[in-house]
Amino acid sequence: MTDPMSRPHHFIPGETPSHPVYVTVESLDLKLVEADRRIAVAEKCYSDLRVELAANTVATQEILDLMKAVKTGFKVLGWLGTGAKWIGGIAAAASAMYVVYHQLTHGGQLPTK
Repeated sequence: MTDPMSRPHHFIPGETPSHPVYVTVESLDLKLVEADRRIAVAEKCYSDLRVELAANTVATQEILDLMKAVKTGFKVLGWLGTGAKWIGGIAAAASAMYVVYHQLTHGGQLPTK
């Protein structure tokens, strides 16, 4: 039998070539088609991920804005609390001064309701 590599091979349409070179090219073509399919799937996944990431970025920004607003609200409440402490202290001092004045002017009697 002669070496299959030494025989001349011509591709005839409709006939499956049996030469090892043709088989290798055919298998490479199949692998290339599979690689193209996988690349298309990967590009689709990448595109979907970019869309989801953009939506996630918007949601994260909204949460960050909300947290900044809450932080500012707590600052304002802190300032109001500080003001309330001062007003409470002044009110306590004023009522103590009123009681002392009333006792001095009414013979030591506490103010009645």
